[in-house]
Amino acid sequence: MFYLEKSDQKIIISIGHGILSVSDISKHTDLTFAQTAKRIIVLTRQDMLATEKKGRVRNVWLTAAGSKIFETLKYCLGKER
Repeated sequence: MFYLEKSDQKIIISIGHGILSVSDISKHTDLTFAQTAKRIIVLTRQDMLATEKKGRVRNVWLTAAGSKIFETLKYCLGKER
């Protein structure tokens, strides 16, 4: 069992439908760019997210583990973003 911070939940839900840049994620979650980047590093280390940098843009998507967590969050929250 593990605990996800509210900001982590927002990030996973926002990425649930496809690849987003860090700045797009920060806009969807009402977090600053720095907060979002820090949480993405944590979630990547936990193997929930994967990232790739192309030029100046870092794109983020869910891994298989992240997708399972997204489905669980979607079910528990009873809504989809």
